[in-house]
Amino acid sequence: MSLLVSATSIGVPQVSVLVVAFNSLEHIGLCLRSVFAAAGSLVIEVLLIDNGVDGTASFVARSFPEVTLIPSRGNIGFGAGNNELARHARAPLLLLLNPDMVVSPDAIAHLFALSRKQPDAAAWGGVTLSEDGSADVANHLRFPRLRDFPARLAFQGDRAAAPERAIGSRDTPVELVTGGFVMISRAVWHELCGFDERFFLYCEESDLFLRARKAGRVVWRTPRATAIHFTGSGNSLAAPRLLYQATGLSQFMHKHWPWPKAWAGVMLFWLIALERYLLGCLAGWFWRSAGRVGTAYRLVTLHPQRWMRGYASAYWVRRLGRGEVR
Repeated sequence: MSLLVSATSIGVPQVSVLVVAFNSLEHIGLCLRSVFAAAGSLVIEVLLIDNGVDGTASFVARSFPEVTLIPSRGNIGFGAGNNELARHARAPLLLLLNPDMVVSPDAIAHLFALSRKQPDAAAWGGVTLSEDGSADVANHLRFPRLRDFPARLAFQGDRAAAPERAIGSRDTPVELVTGGFVMISRAVWHELCGFDERFFLYCEESDLFLRARKAGRVVWRTPRATAIHFTGSGNSLAAPRLLYQATGLSQFMHKHWPWPKAWAGVMLFWLIALERYLLGCLAGWFWRSAGRVGTAYRLVTLHPQRWMRGYASAYWVRRLGRGEVR
């Protein structure tokens, strides 16, 4: 716990750990304790902004006085929260970390070592694990592609669009890594102007790393740096979460694809949601888990006007403008 204290006397830290919390009281203690244990001999600073309302910031202030708390501006979103933290960060390397991640011992040191081995990269990520210790689907992220959407029909799930590949035992370049466990060069961060804050939630890292790729930068991953993801801010089949995911994906398509292709992608995604909603509701008579899938996709299916134009839709403009998003 003394790493940050010593950083103030030594000078500029080597890594700034940025944590955007949202109702994270259940996991934030585990997360922060793991961060300090994982730094090894590195000098780090930890900055946290609390977008939620469950008292996370008060708990951190009492239990982790070495953490720098940035005043909350309400729920401003994941991208804007990290941008705000980055403005206060002092290190040449930024480690973006979800508050429900528990990093393994020396994970930060391994990411730092990879940044020295591949200094021209935009970012360096690790491997995220499910609570049972298996590598989760976040390790197989790819940029959205229109040709992948048909494979997601027939109730095959998202794995059909991004088939699992072995993690391997070597450091390797990848398309992108999750924004919840990634070290980014501060110089590249400023070059790209950080996250596009029009992405309130989801696909902000896809947008960032696509812009990095267009600038000639690559992203590397090392299997030696791992973190357990507890998905502490809700379950993956919560209807509001799927609405955010659909909106973020739509935002990405409208930003990066020509409008005919973007709208084709939007309509295909709606068909995917419709199929899962209908089949889930029908199969729910026999399998409770299938019924939960149908219920989860109800918002996306029955209210396409909320997400088909991304966060530029009247629904999100009104809610975000009034600070109604929770």
